[in-house]
Amino acid sequence: MGIKAYKGFNKDMTARGFRYEEGKDYKVDEKPIRCSNKGFHACENPLDILDYYDLCESEFAEVEALGDVDKTDANDTKFATNHIKIKTKINLAGFIQASIDFIFSKSKIKNSQHASSGYGSKHASSGYGSQHASSGDYSQHASSGYGSKHASSGNYSQHASSGDGSKHEINGSNSVAMACGNNSLMKGKIGNWIVLAEYDNNCNIVAVVSGKIDGEKIKDDVWYKAQGGAFKEVKP
Repeated sequence: MGIKAYKGFNKDMTARGFRYEEGKDYKVDEKPIRCSNKGFHACENPLDILDYYDLCESEFAEVEALGDVDKTDANDTKFATNHIKIKTKINLAGFIQASIDFIFSKSKIKNSQHASSGYGSKHASSGYGSQHASSGDYSQHASSGYGSKHASSGNYSQHASSGDGSKHEINGSNSVAMACGNNSLMKGKIGNWIVLAEYDNNCNIVAVVSGKIDGEKIKDDVWYKAQGGAFKEVKP
């Protein structure tokens, strides 16, 4: 059995100028070298893909590494392989769920709290009532427990949660926050992007809304939830 991982693509399913297709596998004879043109690249942690591909402008897929693997950097889960199978594309909800599944395999602590000030920080938790805070640029947050709270002040931060009732606040610039849990709330500063899921009374997803905080359609520093297929102002 190979290594389960995830891969990012441009909207046309290309990466590094090569076009991929679902359900196909690809091989090269050369030895794979991470961060080069030798081999096919993927990440075991879906959140690590966001270091290389924009959340809102890319495609993502579950893949399997079936050949030799080169992983020379301990800072993330990116690797290169000379034999890769492209399994199935995943949508936004699938991307979040894959991130949460990875998180579950690494952390199972209830009522956890995370804080960091360094650039490139990564937070992961699966317990209820988790709290994340960071001030460095390029931070990444993810949680799966109910009632989680995320906050960041650095630029280019990324937030993801799947638990119900999560709250996200983003104060940097060029950051993205997404929540697929029911009754989740978000607010942020102008220039950031927010993504929320809406559910019906049977807990089925009926809509996913996304947009840029522009100060007009989506206001600066105002809490929103997803309702009626659109963003709805709320007071938490």
